[in-house]
Amino acid sequence: MLIPVKNSLEISDHMNSLLMLDAAKYGNLELAEKYGLRMQQTECRVEHLFGPGFCVREMHIPAGTFVIGHAHKQPLANMLVKGELLVQTDGRWSRMTAPLFFVGVPGRKSAIALSDSIWQNILVTDEKDPAVIEDLFTEKSPQWLAKQEQLK
Repeated sequence: MLIPVKNSLEISDHMNSLLMLDAAKYGNLELAEKYGLRMQQTECRVEHLFGPGFCVREMHIPAGTFVIGHAHKQPLANMLVKGELLVQTDGRWSRMTAPLFFVGVPGRKSAIALSDSIWQNILVTDEKDPAVIEDLFTEKSPQWLAKQEQLK
């Protein structure tokens, strides 16, 4: 069978998308990230709000976006302020609907935004530099770091 292809990049993105979601479905976030990093990334606006002894990291996630987070080093408070997400933690999926407060466990999570969503991490710190805060609370995967080096 021969199928005419107008844009091979479009086919490649589609295949990477299917492979990424299949890996995530079974909790293999390293493999999902490998395929996801091959694709164009969606920009999610991130804001940092500071108060005495804390930082709120707020991410705005457009509907239809698949997100793989960096590994959290410790439990931390989270709020889903707006929207609805399917969230995967330790290979288990659950539906979360705003408003929702919970304490997340250490490790990686992924999510699919079912609607435009706002997710907040509440971080106990006196630090004010977002890059330093990210390094204090998360661990980035080697493949994510390698991709960032490629983009320089």
